[in-house]
Amino acid sequence: TALATTVWPPLTTIRQPVSDMSRQAVSILIDLIRRRSDEPSPGARELLDFTLIQRQSDGPPPVV
Repeated sequence: TALATTVWPPLTTIRQPVSDMSRQAVSILIDLIRRRSDEPSPGARELLDFTLIQRQSDGPPPVV
């Protein structure tokens, strides 16, 4: 986000695949509707890739 790079020190963040997460959530919801159930199917959980964006907030403070 813009905030992560404009504050001091720049914040370390996780980049998440939001469109893939949304697509998976809709797929699970459609499956629930088709089965007329409120219990997700056993394969409803999925681990999606993410990226660690390291910036200056993830280490020891600088020596002054």
